[in-house]
Amino acid sequence: MFGRNLLKSVATAAVLAVMAGGVQAATVTTYCPGAKSTAVRDFSVTIEGPTAAGCVASGIGNTDTPANSAIILAAVSPATLLDKSDGLSIVPGVVITVTGVNTLSGLWSIVVPNGFSLINSFLALKSGEGNGDPDWALFSIPAGVLSGAWSITDPTTCTPNCNGKQSLSHISLYGTLVPTAVPVPAAGLLLLGALGGLAALRRRRTA
Repeated sequence: MFGRNLLKSVATAAVLAVMAGGVQAATVTTYCPGAKSTAVRDFSVTIEGPTAAGCVASGIGNTDTPANSAIILAAVSPATLLDKSDGLSIVPGVVITVTGVNTLSGLWSIVVPNGFSLINSFLALKSGEGNGDPDWALFSIPAGVLSGAWSITDPTTCTPNCNGKQSLSHISLYGTLVPTAVPVPAAGLLLLGALGGLAALRRRRTA
């Protein structure tokens, strides 16, 4: 648990440093189900561009119910649940860190184990239930993106956050871990070249 908390602290500090830095990268925001809706709760994910996150699905209730799990797992397949920000550790070494839980906006970041890359990644944002639909939204995250911002907006008359029921409960991370290629050190390449040269010289002498 201590190691997981340390990873979360480091990841949060890194995201805050990047987003507060002097050089501001271009960002793109995706709303789900859509910013033009006037009577529903809107979730959003903001990441550094140029490729935006995708709105995959949204629904009512909890993401962990059998019906909604069936929707989400089919949408993210072959990705699987890797971690949840509310403390449920699924795959060792994979951590999603979220700031702003129980509020309407914050940051998220992902840590993956050394020697692995994350592909087919998705984030499911879950708010408090009631007083507005949907209660969750599923976003696809472009390859290589490991941090960003999230928000929940309520265009109805329920302000500021429906007594907390509009605020974020947790974020679930779905994805696939793949081993990264291990580069051969330069010294190893030199050794292979030398061995090849010796073999060629030996063949020449015996010819």
